[in-house]
Amino acid sequence: MDKGKQLFIGIDGGGTKCQARLENAQGELLGEGLSGSANPARDSQVAKQSILTSSLLALQQAGLGEDDFSRSSVVLGLAGVNIPKYRLLIEEWQHPFANMYLTTDLHIACLGAHGGNDGGIIISGTGSSAFSVVRGKHTIVGGHGFPLGDKGSGAWLGWQALVYTLESLDKMRIPSGLTEHIAQHFNAHSATDIVGHALKFAPAEYAQFAPLVLKFYEQADANAVLIVGEAVGYLEHLIQRVNHTQPPRIAMIGTIAKRLCGYFNAQTQTLLSTPLCSPETGAVQLARTLFKKKSS
Repeated sequence: MDKGKQLFIGIDGGGTKCQARLENAQGELLGEGLSGSANPARDSQVAKQSILTSSLLALQQAGLGEDDFSRSSVVLGLAGVNIPKYRLLIEEWQHPFANMYLTTDLHIACLGAHGGNDGGIIISGTGSSAFSVVRGKHTIVGGHGFPLGDKGSGAWLGWQALVYTLESLDKMRIPSGLTEHIAQHFNAHSATDIVGHALKFAPAEYAQFAPLVLKFYEQADANAVLIVGEAVGYLEHLIQRVNHTQPPRIAMIGTIAKRLCGYFNAQTQTLLSTPLCSPETGAVQLARTLFKKKSS
């Protein structure tokens, strides 16, 4: 590879993982990399290291190395940087890249979902939030982080499953297959047996129980029906809120989004379009738009 050519990296950094995509000036995929958490609101040092690690892995996949950071222009789409003090931590970073542009993970996800055009997104993965960009105006709804926000997310579903289990063990709620399964998972005979394990759970640790909630929902488990019903109601309201900003397209993305979409009412489903590309693709496309030299 010509060592004089520009490189472009798109970063999708969230609370669970950091995904990097490396392309050349022609938009050809050269490499990808995956590392850990990249939410500076949780730990800015970990976030910076995850960005470097995923970027280096992408470069190495292309047969390149650390020296090539200096010719790489990067767009970072990170969770948490909608909060000014955490945004500043990244903006002041003495990074090794040729150029860096910082935005939210919601912005790049929206760009990817709509091919760089205006649109709206609802994210339901480990966390949840919504975003739209219409004629240059950015609107964020939610995205407040767990446990203050993230309703309808994997973390929220798992959290509620544990809450319902605790209430059933306290004989405040009728137990069901879901709550009994979770009690067995913790080998719990009382609420304190679960609390001792889960008191300091991170969002991803709660989210591990989300597939279980959805499984029992499909079996018409009474407690799972209540949990999923509340999640679906919230997400449908979120979709309507985004729709009020009048985006030309709305897409739903995230690790559990596809499952939950199937539970929406018919009117809500008509508002949704299929995402076109990944968030990191949106980020690298933006990097090329911002930093590509006319001579490249």
